[in-house]
Amino acid sequence: MSIRKVFFMPFDAVKSPSAYAEYGNTATGFNKNQVMIDHEMEKGNEAQQVWWTGKKNPFLSSMQDGQIYIRGHGMPGQNTVEGGRGGENLKYTDVVTRLMKSGLPKTFTGKVKCYNCHSAEKIDPTGNLMMSVVETGGESFAQLVADEMYSRGYKQCTFYGYEGSIDSMPKEGTGGRHKFVRGYVKQTDGTSKQMELGRVSEFRFQFTPRSMKRKPSMLGMLFGGM
Repeated sequence: MSIRKVFFMPFDAVKSPSAYAEYGNTATGFNKNQVMIDHEMEKGNEAQQVWWTGKKNPFLSSMQDGQIYIRGHGMPGQNTVEGGRGGENLKYTDVVTRLMKSGLPKTFTGKVKCYNCHSAEKIDPTGNLMMSVVETGGESFAQLVADEMYSRGYKQCTFYGYEGSIDSMPKEGTGGRHKFVRGYVKQTDGTSKQMELGRVSEFRFQFTPRSMKRKPSMLGMLFGGM
């Protein structure tokens, strides 16, 4: 069964030329989104990349199910994603606003994937934090996006984040051409080598908007949840 997918770039290509050089279709860039699109088409799926322009995108506006991949670089417990070195650094609220204004219907029933490194990871707020993290206490980016989208009316879709450093496009590896999570593993000679830790699907986790979690009723608190 064919799946419709959007690789959503919440960044302005003009303000984030480094992001466009990395993800967009350029003569000298990596063209990461196009590699993803070609990979999906090989599997029989329909996919497009959508950049933030301030206008509604027809393909995104027509999405009722399928999958949305929010792209950009992330770190554990950081409430922003970055559009390449020196590009826009967007807070999760701005990412959600731009996704809405780009046309994603509130009736969307598919999956919203925060396809960013470490998007499922949070950090101890008592630690040595970056300024962008202090405000949220180090909560994971995927949880923040799930909470924000649900609060704005996206109540029929599901939300996902990833642990570790994820491949931004399919690469040749164990078992064929896939997207992997990679990390440094200590070798017997004492050195560290970057290795595959598994396919990204093994490090993907679903996030439930916190306002969905059932609060105990007054009777439940009085009678021990009976």
